[in-house]
Amino acid sequence: MKNQQVELDEKTLTSVLDEHVSELKEIKDFIKQQGQQLDQKNKLITEKQNDNAKLIASFEQKYQKIEVIAPKPDTAPMLLTLANGMMEIRKTVRELISQQFEKNRVLVLPEDKGKLYLKIKAKQIGLLAGAAIVFCFVCWFGFRYLYLNSQNSNFRKVWYWNYMHQDSTGRKRMDDELASYKLSGVNSQRTDSIDLFQKRQENVLRIKELQREADSLKTINPYSK
Repeated sequence: MKNQQVELDEKTLTSVLDEHVSELKEIKDFIKQQGQQLDQKNKLITEKQNDNAKLIASFEQKYQKIEVIAPKPDTAPMLLTLANGMMEIRKTVRELISQQFEKNRVLVLPEDKGKLYLKIKAKQIGLLAGAAIVFCFVCWFGFRYLYLNSQNSNFRKVWYWNYMHQDSTGRKRMDDELASYKLSGVNSQRTDSIDLFQKRQENVLRIKELQREADSLKTINPYSK
């Protein structure tokens, strides 16, 4: 198509331009009006936000002041159970104490059931007397054993001393007399004891000889310590 050129006179051009200007003006007014409405809406939103913030702050203050007080627990059943338990304990203790008192009061009050009191006392005295007799026998046997052991020890010492100071004939006679008892255990113990006694006597004599030698050396050399 070929571009068609329209020839407009001045009046028509002016009217067209006026229409465009009026339309632009209406558009600007509409935009301005919409902007004002938007500002009003933003203002309302801001006011609502402020109101909501105030409400939230007031709610928080009220919430902080809220105190939840729980009702007191009902301890009546528990107290009743404890009271019943204490009563049962007291009853049991009293029964035990009364039983023990009835069992042992005969020892305290001899006028009640006198025969039973005498029987119990006789039994106690018998037990004490038996214990005393046993104790006396034990002490008597103990002291007797110690006395006989001491006498036997002294006898052995005297016999060993006499044996060491006898000649060969006297020793043979003492050995024959002791062997006549036919006690192998005594004979073996006697031989061991004689040997031990001889060793002790030899040690004593050796110590005395060493002391005499030391004294003689001191007399020869008076400056020696």
